[in-house]
Amino acid sequence: MLRHCRARAVGCTLLLGVISLTGCQTPPRDAGFGQVGQVVAQRTGQKVAWRGHTTAAAAADAQVRQMLGHPLTQQQAVALALINNRRLQATYEDLGIARAQLVQAGLIPNPLATLDVRWPESGSEVTWEFQAAAQLVDLLTLPQRQELAQAQFLRTRLEVTQAVFNLIAQVRQAYFDLQAAQQLLEMRQSVLEAAAASRDLSDKMHQAGNITNLAWSQESAAYEDAYAARQQAQLAVAQAHDQLAVLLGLSGAPARQLRVPGRLADLPARTVQPRGLEARALAQRTDLAAARQEILVAQRRAGLAGAGIWSDLAIGIHHEHDASGESATGPTLTFPIPLFDQGQARRQGAQAQLAQARFRYAALATEIQGQVRQAYARMAAARQQAQRLERIVLPLKQKIVDEAQRQYNAMALSAFQLLLARRDEIVTGARYIGQLHDYWSARAQLENAVGGALPPMPASTQPAAQPAPPPPATRPSMPSMPGMDGMPAKKSTPSMPRDTP
Repeated sequence: MLRHCRARAVGCTLLLGVISLTGCQTPPRDAGFGQVGQVVAQRTGQKVAWRGHTTAAAAADAQVRQMLGHPLTQQQAVALALINNRRLQATYEDLGIARAQLVQAGLIPNPLATLDVRWPESGSEVTWEFQAAAQLVDLLTLPQRQELAQAQFLRTRLEVTQAVFNLIAQVRQAYFDLQAAQQLLEMRQSVLEAAAASRDLSDKMHQAGNITNLAWSQESAAYEDAYAARQQAQLAVAQAHDQLAVLLGLSGAPARQLRVPGRLADLPARTVQPRGLEARALAQRTDLAAARQEILVAQRRAGLAGAGIWSDLAIGIHHEHDASGESATGPTLTFPIPLFDQGQARRQGAQAQLAQARFRYAALATEIQGQVRQAYARMAAARQQAQRLERIVLPLKQKIVDEAQRQYNAMALSAFQLLLARRDEIVTGARYIGQLHDYWSARAQLENAVGGALPPMPASTQPAAQPAPPPPATRPSMPSMPGMDGMPAKKSTPSMPRDTP
C-alpha cells in the first residue's frame, strides 16, 4: 500500500510540474484577421473579407454581382478583388494554420505508456510490467516553444497583410493598364479612320493622274501601318481586360461583364513631396516588419537548438508484477549519452539561420528605399512630361492643324499635308496618354513601396485633357467613314473636317 501511495505521489508531482510549465495565453479566435483588416483599413480605406470565416460565401457572391452591374471605379475594383480573389483567400488560410500551430505549441505533450505481458510456459501466474513516461525536455521547453510559435504567428500575420497590399497594387496597375489601353485604342481608331480617308482620296487622285505612284504608295503604306497599330491596340485591350479579370477572380460571364471607365483621370493638382517617404516606408512596410519578426523567430530557434540532444530524455513511473505475486513501483529516467552528437550542428545551423535573417532584413530595408526612390522618380518624370505635352506640345499641334486648315481653305496646302498634320496631332495625343498612364502606374508602385496610401487621389473619373480638336462646323461632300466625319474630296470644300476621339 505504501508503495502505491508513493507512486501516486510521484505521479501527482509530475502532473503539477507539467501544469506549472504551461502558459495561459490564448490565440485570437479570428486568427489575427481582425488586426489585418484594421491595418488595411487604416492605410487604404478598404475592407477585407475572409470567405467562410468572417463573410458568408453567398453574401460575397451577391456583392460581386452587384458591383459588376456598372463600370468599376479604381476603389471598387480593389474592393472586388479583396472579396473575390481566390489566391488571397488561400493566403488568409495561413492565419488559420499559424493559429493551429500556436495552439499545438501550448498543449501538454502526451505521456508514453508501455505494457509488457508475459505468459510463462509452466502455467504459473502471468508476469506484466507497465511504464508511463513523459519527454522531460518537451515539458521543460514548453514556454520557449510557445514563444517561438507566437513569434511565427505574428510573422504570418504580417506576411498576410503584405499580401493584401501587394494585391491592391497589382489591381491598381492592371486597372490603369486597361484604361490606358482603351484610350489608346480610341486614338488608334481615329488614326486609322484618318488614314483610310487619306487613302481613299489618294486612290481617286491617282486614278485621275493628279499624284505620282510614289505618293499613292506612301498613302497606302500609311493606312496599313495604321491598321496594324489599331489591331495591336485591340489586342492590348483584350489582354489588359483579362489580366484585371484574373486579379478580380472573375471568369466566364462575370469576366465579360467587367467594365471600367474608358479614360484615365487627370493629373492631380497637388504633387507628392519626396521628403520623408523613405522613412515612412521603413516604418510601415509590413514585409519589413515580417523580416524583423523572422529575426526574433530565428533567435527563439537558436535558444532551443541546444536542447535538441536531450529530446529523448524522459521521466516516468514503472510498475512491475512478477510471477510470485510481488509488485514493485518506482520512477524511471531515460536519457541519451551524448558521445557523438553533442548538438554542435544544431547550434551552428541555428546561428546561421539567425545571421541569414539579419542579412535579409538589412537587404530588404535597402531595397525598399530603392523602390521608393525609383517609383518617385518615374512618377515625377511622367508628371512633368504629361504636363509639358498637355500645356505646350498639344496646343502647338492644335495650332498647326488650325493653320493647315486655313491654308487648305485658301488652296495653299494640299489635303495630304493637312491630313498629315492631323495624324501627327493624334500621335502626340497618344504620347500624352502614355505619359498619363506612366504617372498613375508609378503612383501605384510608390504607394506599395511606401506601404500605404499617398495623399488622396482625385475622385473625378472624367477623362484627361484630350488632344483631339472639336467637331467640324461643316461636313464635307465626301461620304463619311464609319465613326469619323470624313475627309474632303476637293479643295473647294469650305473647311477641313476633324474627328473627335
